[in-house]
Amino acid sequence: MQREAKCKHCGEWNILSNENVPCSTCAKPLSEISADEKASLERRNLAGEIKIRINPNDPWFLRMLKRMFNLAQLIFLSILSFILWVIFAGPG
Repeated sequence: MQREAKCKHCGEWNILSNENVPCSTCAKPLSEISADEKASLERRNLAGEIKIRINPNDPWFLRMLKRMFNLAQLIFLSILSFILWVIFAGPG
């Protein structure tokens, strides 16, 4: 099954062979993302990350420190969420 996309500029349907294909009629890009949309997508992707990234090229002791920090952060957030659960579930 072939994927098709409709051009936003001329309204013509095009068969997609890869993501960066221009329209066959007007030669404008089919997948046009503005800078605001790119920034919004990047913020949404990073919003869920609260931990420090561990780079495989880091020295072993730095990777270990980052893992310990991630674990401490997880424990802290677990305790905090449990306390909030007790506070809000207790009176009801």
